[in-house]
Amino acid sequence: MKLFKVVCSLLLVFLIFSMFEGTNLASADPITCSPNSIEPQLLSDDLVTIQCSGGSIAWAGILRTATLTNTTKDVRNFRKVGGNNGALSDFNKMPGNPVNRPEGVKTKTHEGKTVTYYPVSKSTAEPTLQYPAISGTQTWDKVRFTP
Repeated sequence: MKLFKVVCSLLLVFLIFSMFEGTNLASADPITCSPNSIEPQLLSDDLVTIQCSGGSIAWAGILRTATLTNTTKDVRNFRKVGGNNGALSDFNKMPGNPVNRPEGVKTKTHEGKTVTYYPVSKSTAEPTLQYPAISGTQTWDKVRFTP
């Protein structure tokens, strides 16, 4: 009987302390290879982190804050506020190594797709990011950045 009381007391103490202890859940958004990822990430020595993901995930995050303005057979046009600084900030969120070109700055993503930053687009004279909308086609997403 005494052993039963000790076991019950220990069980009660365990239950009381476990109520005050937070539940540990492991959950994280996909992480891109860019140091300027879309969502802030918490780092801890006891967490496993994924090192890289494709550019499509980063691009989807960029489009989440853009407004679709119109669609043609070749282009899906979007608009965002932010001007040149906003365009460069979003460009830097994409994985890959930037390469300077006369017409803008390009970076190759892990999926073999190229995101292009144009400081001034030919059609709207606004900073623009261009990325393939549909894999294997000549359809593009273009995000125009207004001041």
